[in-house]
Amino acid sequence: MQTRNTVILLISLLIAIAGAAMYAFAKRAGEPIPYYVMGMLAYGLVFVGYTAIDSAARNYKKRYRGK
Repeated sequence: MQTRNTVILLISLLIAIAGAAMYAFAKRAGEPIPYYVMGMLAYGLVFVGYTAIDSAARNYKKRYRGK
């Protein structure tokens, strides 16, 4: 389970980085930003945020479950 979450996190980070790079290139060139770039950014950041929140919740649960 941990390996699967790590792979999903890495893929989401790559998508977010690619979206951010495409956003920066389009912004620098003065061109309109394509919708798929915004979708890539949203997808990547949502899953990175989900993974961070899920990880924090699991750590909290492990630490304080028996107390």
